[in-house]
Amino acid sequence: MAYAARVRTRTAEAEGRGEARDRSAAPRGTPHARPAEGRSPSAPFGRREKAVLVTFAIGIAALVFGVMRYAWYITEIAGLFIALGVAAGLVGGLGVLGTSAGFVQGARDLVSVAVIIGIARGILVVLDDGRVIDTLLHWTALAVEGVGPVPTAEVMYAVQTALNFFVPSGSGQAALTMPIMAPLADLVGVTRQTAVLAYQLGDGITMGGVAWDRWARWILPRQAVLFLLGALALVPAVLTGWTG
Repeated sequence: MAYAARVRTRTAEAEGRGEARDRSAAPRGTPHARPAEGRSPSAPFGRREKAVLVTFAIGIAALVFGVMRYAWYITEIAGLFIALGVAAGLVGGLGVLGTSAGFVQGARDLVSVAVIIGIARGILVVLDDGRVIDTLLHWTALAVEGVGPVPTAEVMYAVQTALNFFVPSGSGQAALTMPIMAPLADLVGVTRQTAVLAYQLGDGITMGGVAWDRWARWILPRQAVLFLLGALALVPAVLTGWTG
C-alpha cells in the first residue's frame, strides 16, 4: 500500500511539472498565454464584458440605421458584422492574436454552411439555365389547382419540414426553396409572406448534431405537436391575406 501511494504521488508531481512546462512553452501573446484571471462562469460582468455589450448594441443600432436609411443588403451587413466582431474582440481584451484565432474558429464552424448554400445555389443555376424552373412551377401549380390556398400552404409547410431533415442549414434551405416557393405562392393565390412563414415554421425542426436515435426518442413527439401548431398558425395567415 505504501509503495502504491508513493507511485501515485510521483505520478501527480510529474503531471504537474508537465503542465507547468506546457504553460511556459506557450508563445507569448496567444490566447493560451492569457491568464484566466480567476473568474468563474457565474461571476458578474466586469468592465470589459459591459464594454463588449455596449459595442454590440452600437453595431446593431448601426445595422438598423443602415438598412432603413441607406437600404443596406448582404454586402454591407456582412462588412458591418466583420467589423463588429473585430471590435468586440479587441474591446474584450483578446488582443490581435486572440481576435484572429476566434475569427478563424468561427469561420471554420461556418464552412459546412457555406458549402450547403453554394450547392443549393448551384442547383438553382442549373434549373434556371436549363429552363426547368418555369416548367416545374407550371406543373406544380396545375397539381394544386382547385385545392384551395389553405391546403396549398399546408403542403408548402410539409415540404419545408421534410427538407429540413436533409438540409439542416436554414440559409441553405432558403436559398434552395424560396426561389421556387415565392412564385408558386403567386400562382396559387397565397401571399409571399405566407410562403415565408411556411419556410420559417418548417425550418424549426433540426437535430443540431445530436445522434438520430437520441433526438427521435426525446424530441420527435414534441416536434409533432409543434408541427400541428405550425399548421394551425398558417390558416389565419392565408385567410387574412397576410403580407407582413
